[in-house]
Amino acid sequence: SCLQLAFRRTNLSNMADTVPNVVNDQKISKGTYIEDVLFTRGLLTQQQLMFIKSEAKRRQETPEAVLSQMGWVTGEHLAQAKAEIIGVPFVAPDKNPVAPEVLAFLPEQVAKRFSVIPIAKEGNILFVAMVDPLDLQILEFIEKKTGLAVRPYIATSESITQAISEQYTRGLSFEVGEALKEAVGSMPTFFNLCRPI
Repeated sequence: SCLQLAFRRTNLSNMADTVPNVVNDQKISKGTYIEDVLFTRGLLTQQQLMFIKSEAKRRQETPEAVLSQMGWVTGEHLAQAKAEIIGVPFVAPDKNPVAPEVLAFLPEQVAKRFSVIPIAKEGNILFVAMVDPLDLQILEFIEKKTGLAVRPYIATSESITQAISEQYTRGLSFEVGEALKEAVGSMPTFFNLCRPI
């Protein structure tokens, strides 16, 4: 609901310090549109700005689509600009390891399907990185599945895909390692039981 979304927005800035690699720069707020924010940040020239606006109107496409096609800014720059506009922090989930117990809240298949990955947990709040943090349907699904309140962060699809590939593999390796330690630890007891009298 709109009330839930407003609550999420007001609480995101307070939670940003608990998540690694979060960009929570809300100082530049002159631009209402993504191309204006990029221009204010010095990532587009005046000429490029005017071109994007006119070309988006001519093609009947979003400025973001035109920007992606032109290749003047990176996907990360686009995501950071969107983060500023909607008031949601930007995060790079592929830059820091995620604890296996945090990843366990969301199966890898679900993470891949919705292009979302859990990145941290504090109390009963699960922080997730996703391409579209305003997708309430996905947020509500994750809340129902985990039983936790969900706080979204915006990330690029490339960063999320890489994080899913690396983090879940790392988490699986950790679990296998722990299982092997337990198995090795129990072996002397087993051999003692089998030792002839």
